[in-house]
Amino acid sequence: NVRFISLSDYADTNDIRNKKSRQINGLVNEWYLEDVSNNIRSAFKAKMLNGEYISPFTPYGYKLDYKNNNKLVIDNDASLIVKEIYALYLDGIGPSQIADILNNRKVETPSQYLKLKVTGKYWTKSMINRILTNPIYAGYMVINKYETNFKLKKKSPTPKHQYELIEDTHDGIISKEDYEKVHQKKGNRTKKDNKEYIYLLKGLVYCKNCGRKMTYKNSNPVRIDVNGKITGKPNDIGYFICEEHYRHID
Repeated sequence: NVRFISLSDYADTNDIRNKKSRQINGLVNEWYLEDVSNNIRSAFKAKMLNGEYISPFTPYGYKLDYKNNNKLVIDNDASLIVKEIYALYLDGIGPSQIADILNNRKVETPSQYLKLKVTGKYWTKSMINRILTNPIYAGYMVINKYETNFKLKKKSPTPKHQYELIEDTHDGIISKEDYEKVHQKKGNRTKKDNKEYIYLLKGLVYCKNCGRKMTYKNSNPVRIDVNGKITGKPNDIGYFICEEHYRHID
C-alpha cells in the first residue's frame, strides 16, 4: 500500500493506465545495467588475460611493481615465509603445526605485514591453508574467482573447479612442481562427506576485538551432508567463539 511516483519518467503506481509502460521501462533499465556489468567484467577479464593484476590488495608475498601498478613482483621478505610454509608442509608438517611454528617465532601475520585495517594477531590453520591452495604463488593468474551480482552489488566465490588459470603472468615464489605436490597431497586428505553446519546468522557474526568471523559451536548441531541427509536437532545451546582468542588467550 505504498504509492510510488517517479518524476523522471512520469510513473505513478496509483495510475493503472501506465502499468505496462512502467514494466517495460523497468525491463529496459535492467537490460542496460546487465549489459554494463557484462562489459565491465569483460574489460577486467581482458586485462587479466594480458597478465595485469587488477585487485586493490596484493597477496602476501608479493607487491606491485613501482613502474607498473598492474604487475606483481616478489616481496623478498614475505616470500621467504611463503617458501617456508610450502617446505614445511611437504615435509609432513600440518597447517596447525606450521601456524604454531610461526607464532612461536612471532612472525607477523599477512594482515599485520600488509598493514591492513583489520589485522589478525596470530597465524591460524585457515591462513596457512589459503596460502597452500592459492595458485598465484606458482605464477598463475586466477580468473573467475568471484561472481558479481549486478543487482545486489555483491560478490560470491566461484567453485574452485570453475577457476581459469593463466600461466606465467608473473614470477612464482614456488615452483609449479611443488604447488602440484601440495595440491595432490591436500586433495588426498579431503573428505568426500564434508558436512556443512546450518545455523542462523551464518557468516554474519564478527569478533568485536579482532574483526574476524566467529565460529558457531553446538553440542548437537543441525547439519547436512553432501547427499542431502539432515542430522541433529535445533536447540538453544549454540554459541559463537572467536577462534583466534580461543587458541591464544592473552
